[in-house]
Amino acid sequence: MSLIIASAKQEYSEDIGVENVASFTNYFSNPIVIPPHSEIAVSTVNVSRNTGEGKGSSAFVRLNNFPTMSSYNGATHQKTQIVCEFPRETVEGNHAGPLHYEPPFPLYLDIGNIDEIHLSQISVDIVDVNGVVVTDLDNGVGSNTVVIFHVRQKDHHVK
Repeated sequence: MSLIIASAKQEYSEDIGVENVASFTNYFSNPIVIPPHSEIAVSTVNVSRNTGEGKGSSAFVRLNNFPTMSSYNGATHQKTQIVCEFPRETVEGNHAGPLHYEPPFPLYLDIGNIDEIHLSQISVDIVDVNGVVVTDLDNGVGSNTVVIFHVRQKDHHVK
């Protein structure tokens, strides 16, 4: 079991090219070993929205560097690597500012790996229903996007 914390803002983020909190890659100095036959889910999403753009709609977390994993986007009729949907407004109806979301029942998706994966980077996009990177996340000082992923080995006894 592993937790992978992906964050748009890191120490020296200017040096690694993190300019967009809705599309970023994290590099790990010590690769994370993902065992064979694993699955992944999102356990937490934290974003800061700067406008009411996307009001009433959902956003989605997409992993870009798990080529053996796939999900299906019914809106675009295409395979994708979307692993989680989350609201773009708080329960109180706020469309700007911080948003913390924890799926009540995380959906685990099969990574599709028959061998170990030595993960040295993770590439994350926050996208809209059409798969386009959202533009309403705050890039300002003190704002950040954090996505926490939970990885576990599949239980082969469950069918």
